[in-house]
Amino acid sequence: MSIQFVVAAATVASTVASAASAAQASKQGQIAANVEAAQHTENARLARVKALQSEVQRRKDLELVTAQNEAEAAQRGGSAFASDSFAAIQRYNQRTVNDDIGNIRLFGMADAARSARAAQASQYEVGALKRSGRLSLAGSVFKLGTNASTYRNVFAKGNTTEVG
Repeated sequence: MSIQFVVAAATVASTVASAASAAQASKQGQIAANVEAAQHTENARLARVKALQSEVQRRKDLELVTAQNEAEAAQRGGSAFASDSFAAIQRYNQRTVNDDIGNIRLFGMADAARSARAAQASQYEVGALKRSGRLSLAGSVFKLGTNASTYRNVFAKGNTTEVG
C-alpha cells in the first residue's frame, strides 16, 4: 500500500467525519431553535389569554363593587340609582375600570408581541443554522479537494514510498 493511498484515505476520512459532525451539530441546533420558537409562540398565545382573563376579572370586580354599593343604598332605605352621589361613584368606578382594562390590553399586547418577535428570531436562527451546515459541508468538500491537489503535487515529485 502506497503512502499516497494512506494519506488520501486519511484525508477523506477526516473530511467526512468533519462534515458529518458539522451536519449533526447544525441539525441539533435547528431542532433546539424550532423548540424555542414553538415555546415563544405558545408564550405569545398565553399572554393574550392572560390579558383577557385579567380583563374579565376586572369587570367582575366592578360588578361586585356596584352590587355592594346598591345593597348599601337599599339598606339605608333609598334607591341607589336615584342618588347623584351613587351615579358619581359609579362613573368614577367605570372610568377606573376602563383605564385598567386599557392597560391590561396594552401590556398583554406588548407581552404577546415580545414573544412573537422572539419566535421569529428563533426561526431566523433555524435558517442560519441550515446555511451554516451547508457552508460547513461545502468547506469540507473544498478542503478535501485542496488536500488532494496538494498531495498529488507532493507525490508527483517522485515520493513513492511504500507503507506496511
